[in-house]
Amino acid sequence: MVFPQDHVCCIGAAAGTPFITVPADFSQAGEPFGLTFSGFAWSELLLISMAYAF
Repeated sequence: MVFPQDHVCCIGAAAGTPFITVPADFSQAGEPFGLTFSGFAWSELLLISMAYAF
């Protein structure tokens, strides 16, 4: 799953699933905007690969 920003990382931490946030762009107000990728338990290597490719 992909989420805007990093507001859902607490959900993943409680559920035991990994999340990684990468910088994506800037909002119209000039604030940085990120995307958060989530994965299944023990999928950290896949998430890091996806973040690096992004």
